[in-house]
Parts: sequence; structure tokens; C-alpha cells
Amino acid sequence: MRVYARKIFPHDITHEVSVRSDVVNDFFEGRRKDIHITGRRSRFKRNVTINSATDARFGGDFKSLLLDEGRVDVNDIVLIYKLNDSEYELEVVKQNDVRYFGLMVLFRGKARHAFLETEGDLLG
Repeated sequence: MRVYARKIFPHDITHEVSVRSDVVNDFFEGRRKDIHITGRRSRFKRNVTINSATDARFGGDFKSLLLDEGRVDVNDIVLIYKLNDSEYELEVVKQNDVRYFGLMVLFRGKARHAFLETEGDLLG
């Protein structure tokens, strides 16, 4: 299973969350609308868009989904699991989660994007 991991920076709390173009092209297969993401905890399904071709950002219901999942704080990690071509699942890994420090090794310095491959999910 492919997983996109995104560390939350201060700007992400007050603005739309940025996403790199390689994430859009490789993980979301170039899709910019009708991306269906379900919250792992809340089970709420939201329609997410990716705005702007030059400075891509998650739009649509992405921020609502983060609220549904219990909000995000700076340095939390958002995991998006790819279930199939248009269905995804989102999980927020908080700093008190046992998996947090294992995932933090992916983010050195100012890095905030990472890909993972796993045979299952990352549930602890």
C-alpha cells in the first residue's frame, strides 16, 4: 500500500496545506478534483481538490476533514493511504502516538513530504 506522509508546518494551520507537484502526479495520478478521502477515525468522506497548477494546495473539504479527525497541530503527521485510483484514507498521527517518532525520521530539517510503501497499514 502506498502512503503519502505530510508533516504539518505552522503555515498549514492558517492556510491551505501545500502539496508538491510530484505528489500530485505520482500519488494522486495527476488528479486535481474528485479525490475522495475518508477520515480513518471519523469515517467522514470528503471531496478534496488540488488547487493551482503552479503552487499546488489541498482545497475543497481537506481542512474540514482535518477538523473531523480531531484537528491538527504543528508537527503532527498526516498520513494518506491510497486505497485505489480515486479513494484514499486520511489519518492524523499526533505527537503522543507511539508511531510518531518512528515517522519523524522521514522529516529531516525542513522536509515535510514523504512516501512510504507498506504491506499493511501503519496502525500501531
